[in-house]
Amino acid sequence: MYKTTLAPERDHAGAIRETRPQEHYAKRDTIRLNRYGHGPFCRFGITVEQGLTGVYALAVDGAVRYIGICEDLARRFNAHYGTISPQDCYVGGQSTNCKINHRVLDESNAGRRVDLYFYPTPQRKALEKHLIALYLPPWNH
Repeated sequence: MYKTTLAPERDHAGAIRETRPQEHYAKRDTIRLNRYGHGPFCRFGITVEQGLTGVYALAVDGAVRYIGICEDLARRFNAHYGTISPQDCYVGGQSTNCKINHRVLDESNAGRRVDLYFYPTPQRKALEKHLIALYLPPWNH
């Protein structure tokens, strides 16, 4: 089991640094933003070894909000959820990355703690399905 608190990058005054990568997309005038692409977003990362496969949960002040699976926990959180690329924000991009990142930003700005829990398992799909049915996490819907 692995647990950490997600901590968005902050400026010298302690405010969370907000990003708007969608403004830098070359095709922004020809493709629509996806449902979660408006932002703003933040940057965060985790320190964990590469290649961990399993199930993870995001909890806000102890309440489960999202459950997902991954083949590589470090890549999922450092390269996808924690760093939004311009193309993620547009139709055909990674809308879930935008959704999770923006919610981490909102909760952090509100002074709430966002914790990541991870359980390594090769049976990740079955466990994810069971946990979603059990907890009914709102960010999964």
